[in-house]
Amino acid sequence: MEFKLRDAFLDVKAKKEFYHKGFYSLKIADLFRENEEFKVSNFIRRIFLEALTMKMLAYELEKYEDELKTDKQQRILTHYEVRAIKKAANYIEDHISRNPSLEELSRYAGLNKNKLQYGFQLLFHTSVHTYLRETRLKKTLLLNTNLSISEISSYFFSRIFKEKYEMSPIKFRKINRKP
Repeated sequence: MEFKLRDAFLDVKAKKEFYHKGFYSLKIADLFRENEEFKVSNFIRRIFLEALTMKMLAYELEKYEDELKTDKQQRILTHYEVRAIKKAANYIEDHISRNPSLEELSRYAGLNKNKLQYGFQLLFHTSVHTYLRETRLKKTLLLNTNLSISEISSYFFSRIFKEKYEMSPIKFRKINRKP
């Protein structure tokens, strides 16, 4: 445990001040929702709240330690960062003809390049570069071909499937289908 944080926990008489400003993580946001949805009252609610409080403390400590790392090493996203990553994805959709750079997207979203890349990987399961390429391809197929939406969707499903399983859906079916 980080030195200042350890001191705060050992200070049982609350003589020293400890303060850390930051955003809470998505895990903690989920706990707030969980609390709102838990409608049981009395003793059961008290136990639930104690457990929830301990879980929240653990997540806060995890977030605090993550924030002490360099930008490249941080791995926890906040609500703000998720919104910023989605904002960057929308920017790509709206400005695909300009082919925005990673630097431009990073500035627009208000995140550093590493956090933006990590966020795209986490939210969209792809890199910013691949997201750009796929978006450009989708738009090209929609506007410049006579392919139906289902044909375009099928094409993208096949590409994603092939990337994941290293074979086409048809080959996968042939290999794995029982007679």
